Amino acid sequence: MIIEIHGAGFQNKGAEMMLRTTVDELRNRISDLTLAVDTYYGVYEERSKLGLWQLFPSRSHVGTPDYSKRLFQQKLFTNLKIEKFINRFVGINIKRYGCVSLSETGALIDIAGFAYSDQWGTQPTKDFAELTTYYKASKKPIILLPQAFGPFHKQETKSAFKRIIDNANLIFPRDRISYQYVKELCSDSTKVLKVPDITLFYPHIPNISVSSSSDYVCIIPNGRMLDQGYESWSEKYEPYLIKIAQEIIQLGLKVYVIVHDSSGLDLPIATSIINKLNSDNVILITESNPITIKDMIGSSRMIIGSRYHSLVASFSKAVPAIALGWSHKYEMLFEDFGCEQMIVSHDTKIDSVLELVHKLTDKDTNLHFRKQIIEKLQTMYCANQQMWDLVIKTLNI
Repeated sequence: MIIEIHGAGFQNKGAEMMLRTTVDELRNRISDLTLAVDTYYGVYEERSKLGLWQLFPSRSHVGTPDYSKRLFQQKLFTNLKIEKFINRFVGINIKRYGCVSLSETGALIDIAGFAYSDQWGTQPTKDFAELTTYYKASKKPIILLPQAFGPFHKQETKSAFKRIIDNANLIFPRDRISYQYVKELCSDSTKVLKVPDITLFYPHIPNISVSSSSDYVCIIPNGRMLDQGYESWSEKYEPYLIKIAQEIIQLGLKVYVIVHDSSGLDLPIATSIINKLNSDNVILITESNPITIKDMIGSSRMIIGSRYHSLVASFSKAVPAIALGWSHKYEMLFEDFGCEQMIVSHDTKIDSVLELVHKLTDKDTNLHFRKQIIEKLQTMYCANQQMWDLVIKTLNI
């Protein structure tokens, strides 16, 4: 069976963790399997390391210019039997180059993370609705793995996502608010199930330690705080992170500033923090392997994060966290782990933030939160495994 994985990525380490998790889980459950992604997801070397094939011709991301035109070209490539022409008359078999056409895929699995919402405009949702319509017409399963959805207040976005719901076999919102947004538009309750983020249990069931004696704290910035968050964040986001880092150093701990996405403003923010602090106790981390980053987070005393999947990585290792976020997905993640008081909103005073830092760096308090997180993980693991069983059943394998 050939399955298209849609919405993958490599520059954003959270997106790569979702991709790696999906690849690993599917291969562990399906013996004869080929996984394909669009060529716009990463470079060939990155895709080949995971054994991924390429869709040919390419289509690019939803929301990009001329997406519909390129999807039409993919369908035309199939309808006119161009692949057979190339094979017969040009003497080139595209499979020898690790390529498959859209017609050869037997299912669509989406791991976009957070792409279908008014927050990104209507185009990504409309584009994906068009793709799911093709798969639905071809009688191929469509599954949206756990991610955030909504809101859908704009009529265009709402109508497009309603098409996605109608076309899909399974949709897994990963939080309470996303679940509500989807349910408002869905008449078939059996296809919508709330399931936690899939990366919580990758690369394996975590060997969780309740030790709270680590000598460093991770800070993970997010450039999206400047263009997607409240306007006030644009002025105080970096100053807040600097004051937090200074406080951590005064507590006798080191600070690791981790770049979790190499494509945007994360690195400039991280570099600016490093330069302004000018301290040997502050270290810039630009590691490309998401598993290494996750292990680094897992060995820390705590983290202060604005990248969603850095916070997921923290909880997956039972490491307490403080979040500075820009959408409902942060609040919902912390609600699931009973850590709502560790969310920093745009109007939270810096003194209150530093109080949270003191609280979580205290070893006894830190240990209390670690034990609480472990209890939540045990329940979530059962839901995670049930989800994968349902995915395999839906794929009719």
